[in-house]
Amino acid sequence: MYLLSLNLYPLIATVIFSPIFFSVPPWFLIRPSSLYAYESMDIEFECAVSGKPVPTVEWIKNGEVVIPSDYFQIVVITWQLLIRNLFSIKL
Repeated sequence: MYLLSLNLYPLIATVIFSPIFFSVPPWFLIRPSSLYAYESMDIEFECAVSGKPVPTVEWIKNGEVVIPSDYFQIVVITWQLLIRNLFSIKL
């Protein structure tokens, strides 16, 4: 099993997969970057990964997996984390 993690305190992008026969370790094609935003703005963290088998991405905040909601939206095809109508919270 391979684990690739990128820490953008307080968010962490983690890629996990288990090797099968022929495998290529995961790597970031697009690394998430830190963002600055004002309250009520929408923000978007992008992440693109590759590997074989195809890796999955989990977004982690304060040690817990981000659960999609009205506030946190995850676009699975592009592995984007969208935060809608940002309000003052401690991330």
